[in-house]
Amino acid sequence: MVASLARPAEFTAIFDRHARSVLGFLERRVGPGLAEDLLSDVFRIAFERRSDFDIARAEAAPWLFGIAGNLVRRHRRSQERRFRAIARAAADHAAVVDDATDGVTEAVDARRQLPMVVEAMNDLSDIDRDVLLMAAFEQMPQPTNAAALSIPVGTVKSRLSRARRVVRERLVASGQVQGEEGSEGR
Repeated sequence: MVASLARPAEFTAIFDRHARSVLGFLERRVGPGLAEDLLSDVFRIAFERRSDFDIARAEAAPWLFGIAGNLVRRHRRSQERRFRAIARAAADHAAVVDDATDGVTEAVDARRQLPMVVEAMNDLSDIDRDVLLMAAFEQMPQPTNAAALSIPVGTVKSRLSRARRVVRERLVASGQVQGEEGSEGR
């Protein structure tokens, strides 16, 4: 690490030594697509802050994993804020209906269920969440959803079913909606 301060090209040895294990850690935390983006951020940050590295450390791996963990946490916090904003927008949208009585009821139900929906969405895999958001909030037809995510339509159908089931199970478990027989896939 110290050598890279005078000769930045030396940093490539640190990348070569640790990139695979850091990538594996990131993939297990956020999935393969985002992991590659975060990996580049990890090494960009490490390179930019290499003068801060404690040379008393025998190895750079713990420092790199610390950076990776911080990036994952930052990503999750940002994602959670984004989902809360999406859910608030959806709750506001649910309040806009023709019948004033139904509108009040729907708005109250949506706002009451909002925290559980957001929590359930945060528990979904990235791809399941994307499928659900595109279908529910963007009203995207399944073939368009499949094309946008570069996956088969059958995969969109199964992931959408699973995502809806997870959200519904969370709402049922919280007592916010009544469970129904045969509600899977709705």
